[in-house]
Amino acid sequence: MSRLLVAVWCSAGRFFATRRIIAQALARWGHILLPRVLIAKAAPSAIGLGRRGHRPKVVQSLASQAAEKWTHRPPPPGPSS
Repeated sequence: MSRLLVAVWCSAGRFFATRRIIAQALARWGHILLPRVLIAKAAPSAIGLGRRGHRPKVVQSLASQAAEKWTHRPPPPGPSS
């Protein structure tokens, strides 16, 4: 399946890159557009909205640390001695 997707992406890239207007636009704006597209693609996974509801280990670890921090209560003060 992944080979098929790579082939589709390569074909789409070649198709768009061989169009003069699109190639000129990418040459002019690609350095701005590419990082934004990659960040937008990775952001859902980074904030825990990965495939099939799985959270990345880093997000899961941070979430559990935050939960421990907010649910931990110090013991009540004992009698003064």
